[in-house]
Amino acid sequence: MTELDTRPGRGTGDDDEEGPAPKRSIWPHVEERVLDLIEQHKSTIVFANSRRLAERLCGRLNELAAERAELEAALDLFADVYEPLFGIVQPALDGRMTVTEALDAGAPPVRDFMLKQTREADLALFVELGHLPRPASPNELPMRAVIPAFAISELKTGFQMGFFLFVPVDYDEQVIAACGLRLIAKEDTTPQMADIAARRGAARAARRAALIEIEGQETFEAQQEFFAVVARLATEGALSRFVYVAERGERST
Repeated sequence: MTELDTRPGRGTGDDDEEGPAPKRSIWPHVEERVLDLIEQHKSTIVFANSRRLAERLCGRLNELAAERAELEAALDLFADVYEPLFGIVQPALDGRMTVTEALDAGAPPVRDFMLKQTREADLALFVELGHLPRPASPNELPMRAVIPAFAISELKTGFQMGFFLFVPVDYDEQVIAACGLRLIAKEDTTPQMADIAARRGAARAARRAALIEIEGQETFEAQQEFFAVVARLATEGALSRFVYVAERGERST
């Protein structure tokens, strides 16, 4: 039989200081198998002995289907990169190709992918910094220029679109204490964040044409969506923001 998953159990009698002993469950394998059968047929009827079980199973099947769809989308996105590399990795592992030969053979698909995501200005910057001759086409650029240009292009796109780092509750206070600082004050600024995000999104929308000319359609729309999501989540209480005031403690750092 397939090895069962390990899930937290209840009252097994073998509890230790770290909590209840784990209990194995067959459900993860059942759910995966049921979804496999659903995808293989046009119509599927699943019988359950309670409404609660049926609702739980339907919810879990939807989650699994979404996870598979996301994985397939990611694989399709990077297929042009991964597929050529499959024929390079094994010969290198078998010793039929040196590491240098493998890197040279694998560079073109990786370079092509990076160049599609990299701004010309960033490429020009590293060509200048590396004192490289101006190439006839980007495909002639060495990887030592393409890789850093790709990295800063991705960082720039991330900052333009905006992002948040989600951390557990009270995590910030733990970091402050670990740095040898003493927390003096803490203020919830979530309402201000929601208001600022909404007003900034509206202000940008009023200058849509000019900003699209500067940022490009894709970047403009992505940042507008970011402000809209922040405003909505903050208003709903699903996203919070705090301001901390701390001072150096007695412990030296």
